[in-house]
Amino acid sequence: MNRILFYDTETSGMPLFDQPSSDPRQPHLMQLAAALTDADTRRDLAAVNLTIRVEDWAVDAESAAVHGLTIDHCNACGVSERHAVLTLLDLWRCADLRVGHVESFDARIIRIALKRYLSDTEADTWKAGAAECTKRIARTKVPALARKGSGDLQSAHRHYLGTGFDDAHTAEADMRAAQRVYFAMKDRGHV
Repeated sequence: MNRILFYDTETSGMPLFDQPSSDPRQPHLMQLAAALTDADTRRDLAAVNLTIRVEDWAVDAESAAVHGLTIDHCNACGVSERHAVLTLLDLWRCADLRVGHVESFDARIIRIALKRYLSDTEADTWKAGAAECTKRIARTKVPALARKGSGDLQSAHRHYLGTGFDDAHTAEADMRAAQRVYFAMKDRGHV
């Protein structure tokens, strides 16, 4: 059985790309969604949609405006960031491949969390894992999506599926949209 882990994150801010993942100023997870999927049947084997409790960090106003998560909401129903990362790792260890839209962003966010809560070894193992990015594939295969300012998940979803999707910039909606786009790409021979 070929298993794919589709995943997406929403964060407290943008990563400091010029700083190491272990820098304490790096952003935190605020939401994480993932689905371990049988690539042949396209059925989920397991899935999570987790809101993360905001403990002792700030949330960037610009990021909050994009995803709409409030500290009050996160603290009312969230789990610890460590728990969320451990849950994702458990799913990922069952997968042959992980997939996201702008996967390098989400991979960096997870790497930051792994360094924060586990170890450099876990973070390096994650970084070395097999991964695909639906944005990168779309930009390679569809010239219209390669233009500057295009290739976002809504545009890729419209191109491959003929429609947009609701609740963009929530981890679960974006993860599910990337999952649909990936399988549509596969059906067209783009993957």
